[in-house]
Amino acid sequence: MAITLAALVRSLQADLVPYPAGRDVPATPITAVHMSELPDPRQYLEGGELLLTTGLSAVPTVAWFRAFFARLQEAEIAGLALGLGPRFADVPPGFAKAAAAVELPLFIVPVQTPFLTISRRYWQMSAVPGRRQIADALAGHRALIEAATEPNAESAVIRRLAAGVGGWAAHLSPEGALLSVQPAAARSHARQLRDEVARLAVAGVHAAATLPVDDQVVVLHPLADRAGRTGHVAGYIAVGSTETLHPEQRHLVLAGVAVLGAQLNHRRQLAVARSSARAPVLQLLLGDQREAARALAGLVAPAVLDGTHRPAVLTGTDLAFLTEALAADNRCELAWDDGRTLRVLLAGDATSQWLGELVHARPTVSAAIGTAVGWDYLAAAYELLAARAGRAEPGTVAELGVSDGSLLAHLEPAVLTAWARRCLEPILQYERADLVPALVAYLRHSGGWEPAARELGVHRHTLRHRVRRAEELLGVDLDSVDVTAELWLALRALVRA
Repeated sequence: MAITLAALVRSLQADLVPYPAGRDVPATPITAVHMSELPDPRQYLEGGELLLTTGLSAVPTVAWFRAFFARLQEAEIAGLALGLGPRFADVPPGFAKAAAAVELPLFIVPVQTPFLTISRRYWQMSAVPGRRQIADALAGHRALIEAATEPNAESAVIRRLAAGVGGWAAHLSPEGALLSVQPAAARSHARQLRDEVARLAVAGVHAAATLPVDDQVVVLHPLADRAGRTGHVAGYIAVGSTETLHPEQRHLVLAGVAVLGAQLNHRRQLAVARSSARAPVLQLLLGDQREAARALAGLVAPAVLDGTHRPAVLTGTDLAFLTEALAADNRCELAWDDGRTLRVLLAGDATSQWLGELVHARPTVSAAIGTAVGWDYLAAAYELLAARAGRAEPGTVAELGVSDGSLLAHLEPAVLTAWARRCLEPILQYERADLVPALVAYLRHSGGWEPAARELGVHRHTLRHRVRRAEELLGVDLDSVDVTAELWLALRALVRA
């Protein structure tokens, strides 16, 4: 906040007196208090100063005074104070008239007042707003740190930023979708930023923007993923106000970007750790260890055993970022990246459009997503989706109508055969008895021992022994309709039924 001539005169009272006495003092801002006895001090002035002089170099003539004040007018100083005593006991004739001619405010510094008193008071007054600004800035930064420790840190940080700029603040996704805004009345402003986010996305984490939105001045900053080491954007912070932000407010916004970015990255690290702990569920499931996968899922991800979920497969050379992004999203239940293929299990309400927004920005990645399926059909679903993702155009997502009733109808013969062989491998390699025909007959007759035994020409006890042995080798429960349905489909795929 600039110190004015009027404020300085009020503060100094008898130490700085307007001339002539009683004259109104203008509220002209002062940039500095400068002392000079030079007849031409222009090269040492920048404009806006209150110039202090005793007139030691003055020649008391009208012409000299006029030329002197003309030079001061050119220098655009705020005012001139004449110190009485060393050179003049009073204002010399023609001095005040020359000052008035150029409309320069004139002051008197009494004999007993050192110039140091004037300059010291000016700098003391200048320091007060500075100290206040520092205190306000520290309070704002302290509030941000406290907000980061609250249970809902994201909303708390956004709320503190809105208060700090005297306007509103919002958190946007990497695609520009509105995630949170404070206050809620600013929602319409924040939703207009999606197009601007699309333009900034080209420059990545190194671009920020200031733009008008309605009657607001909006500042948009990217949130760098993993402190910017990957160069990916984890989201955006937008703040808006009816006035341009001053430097302290801009510093507060930058601090908010750092705090929220750290919060999001910490949350992402926790999500990635959680996802890593769950990844073995998919590894076991795809390795034909379904019972072990089910047992582990019951411990680390019990929700995947209930209801239906959408399987998806992503292939390409830029999977690391997508693995972390998906792991950090609540819509992703399981994720396993083997370096070449990323298999994920998504919540039933996940959409191909949402997955497409992630894949679209990665031109080396293609994906396929299926409709929701039950646990027992996931292994086959991943077979289909992996084959389809490999044929999809880079940067696109293929959506397949894969459901419990139509899953295997979509599989290509080679993929279907490979899946069936993995399902039946334990009994295909069993040499001491022909378990496959026994299982086929048993399933064809819906568990009827007598008709199945007659078809094979064996005693029902022999058939029962072979079926139970197949059940043990496969590690399944043939009383489960889901299990018998999948086994029947696998057997038919191998043209054994």
